[in-house]
Amino acid sequence: MTENVLIKDFNISTHIFKELKKLGIKIALDDFGTGYSSINYLSQLPIDYIKIDRSFISKAGQDGFNGVILAITSMAKSLGVKTVAEGVENKEQLKLLRNLGCNEFQGYFFSKPIDLEEFRRNFNSLNKIKI
Repeated sequence: MTENVLIKDFNISTHIFKELKKLGIKIALDDFGTGYSSINYLSQLPIDYIKIDRSFISKAGQDGFNGVILAITSMAKSLGVKTVAEGVENKEQLKLLRNLGCNEFQGYFFSKPIDLEEFRRNFNSLNKIKI
């Protein structure tokens, strides 16, 4: 779920999230940093992941953006939430993002988007990625 959808009706979103958590479903707040999230809202939500928007990840290493990413990862850690860096495209970005505290990663460095059948066919080859 994105920040903007969440905030339209926070009470309903919170109720739905809590019901999903009871079912064992993990919840990720997508495109974090591009909307209008309130830290107060974040502290009240039963989320598991904050997905840091690709727009920040693509600028990692540039002036100021490392600080933004570090602030997001630090805040997430203090809330007991993991971070996912969206749009990782190369090994240098991956190393930098690890050093900035990101927990998990997704992007073209690992794979282009694939459908379920292709994933099933290629699952074993994913274990061969050397990082």
